[in-house]
Amino acid sequence: SYTIRARIWGYQAGLQGVVVHAPSTITSDFYLVYDAGALDGTVTDATTHNPIANAIIQLYIGENVIGTKGTGLNGQYLFTDLPTGNYVVNVRATGYQTTNQGAIILNNQTATLNVALHAGGGVVDGYVTDSLSQPIIGAFVAAMQSNVIIQRRPTDANGYYYIPGLAPGTYVVRVTSPAYQI
Repeated sequence: SYTIRARIWGYQAGLQGVVVHAPSTITSDFYLVYDAGALDGTVTDATTHNPIANAIIQLYIGENVIGTKGTGLNGQYLFTDLPTGNYVVNVRATGYQTTNQGAIILNNQTATLNVALHAGGGVVDGYVTDSLSQPIIGAFVAAMQSNVIIQRRPTDANGYYYIPGLAPGTYVVRVTSPAYQI
């Protein structure tokens, strides 16, 4: 006797019990139920309360980016067909401090997350090179707090990276590149 579990991203897992008798073959088909929700909201200036157009919203599960959207002229955004779960929502806009907030997406529901960004922010920048002082092109540099990525940017043709809009605080900077060790 066995219990078979079928699972794929965006669907509820299915479980079935089967009994196998040698030398027979058992077929066990699954019908999985689509399990998705949505996230919407508006990004505004914390002081003026005016909408911020062209803000960038990234959804993370762990360190994986699940989706990226920009806000419209009215500061609104919408993500659909999101698997249920806990997300980190990273919001950034030119001239504003980047922020991370949490969101819980439930099946067949739309969660609303309105974000007010504060003007200003600091910058972390620099160069990424190898042991021979050669630039590493396309490495990813992440500014992190409490093991959460606040912003992540690639290095350019000179190995240079620029991470603007950081709120005051202490950050860990992590560099990753497929060809190099962390």
